Amino acid sequence: MTRSLLDEETSDLTKLINKVNIIFPRKINLEQARSLINYISEKLCAQIDYHYSGLITVGNNSVRQNTSSEQILSLEINGKISLLPRYPIPNSFYFRPSNHGISGFSAISFSLSGGDRISDYNPEVVQLWDDTRKVVIDYFEENPK
Repeated sequence: MTRSLLDEETSDLTKLINKVNIIFPRKINLEQARSLINYISEKLCAQIDYHYSGLITVGNNSVRQNTSSEQILSLEINGKISLLPRYPIPNSFYFRPSNHGISGFSAISFSLSGGDRISDYNPEVVQLWDDTRKVVIDYFEENPK
């Protein structure tokens, strides 16, 4: 494989990865993530099916202070979004955990299953990614904190 062909394939894959990852301007918690999902559903007239789960610890967090607290150790949100009736085939997504904390999210990522280039995907799916990105940007502009 020639160097230019390898660079082109890497560039195509990078473009695809950038397309399917919607990075948030700030970390959001579970309540805000659920609000964002509802906002996306409303603005795109989409059906979104999702589940969330987490690992929470409750108990004494310090022997000396003898205090009890609840600490969220991990959270996950996974789901599927469908634009009915325009594009009824669901597209899978997940909320990426924040690198700076274990109890928040930093991005939405769509699952890849069709190839290494944007052109390998159905145009309606690519449009869904773009529309979702726009709605996420709007959400953060309307909800600055």
